[in-house]
Amino acid sequence: RQREPRKGRNPKTGDRVDVPPKKVPYFKPGKELKELINREPAPVDPPLTPSIPGPDPGPTRY
Repeated sequence: RQREPRKGRNPKTGDRVDVPPKKVPYFKPGKELKELINREPAPVDPPLTPSIPGPDPGPTRY
C-alpha cells in the first residue's frame, strides 16, 4: 500500500515538516492465522515435583 504525503510536526522543535509518501507492508491474514490467534489458551498444569534448590555455592569472596 502507498501512504499519501502529509504534514507532520517535529516533536522537539514544533516545526512543521513534510512527510513524503511511502510504501507500507499490508496483508490479509488467512483462516489458519485467525484461528490460531483467536483460540483459547491451553490450561497450564502445575509442576508435579516441587523445585529443589541447587548445591550451596559456598562463601562469597570479596
